[in-house]
Amino acid sequence: NAAVEAARAGVHGKGFAVVADEVRNLAAKSAAAASETTSLIEGSVAKVNAGTEIANATANALEAIVAGITETSNLCDAIADVSDEQTKGIDEVNKGIEDVSQVVQTNSATAEESASSSEELYGQADSLRSLVSQFKLKGAKNNAKASAITEPPQIEMKHEDMPEIVLDFDMSDKY
Repeated sequence: NAAVEAARAGVHGKGFAVVADEVRNLAAKSAAAASETTSLIEGSVAKVNAGTEIANATANALEAIVAGITETSNLCDAIADVSDEQTKGIDEVNKGIEDVSQVVQTNSATAEESASSSEELYGQADSLRSLVSQFKLKGAKNNAKASAITEPPQIEMKHEDMPEIVLDFDMSDKY
């Protein structure tokens, strides 16, 4: 429009034509800049959308990581609880073993005492046997077995310093 008006004005419109030409160049540059700005804005919007998708994916990944950490923490708590239970169980087993050990030691001591008592009883039985060997049965033959005796035996002890002692007892239960 400015160029058309400058042509009508003739010589007087030469300056106006130069200005119009510059305005046209400036309008073309502005249109190119606007087009380029639009492209840059559209590229920025696309990049912002891509960034938003990446941020959302990162947020989802972080939520999954937090869920995994929570689950791991819960599992660690469960493992700690089970470990405590096992520790209590092991303590009970150790106490049981200590109790069994005490019983074994007591039984061992009792067995030693029994063995010692048995040896003492054996010695006393041997002494009693030698004392009993001094007794003689009346009416019994030297070779006869004790089971052949039908009447209770009378035991007579002869010792030079002792008066005669006669024991009368029933041995039918024993023979």
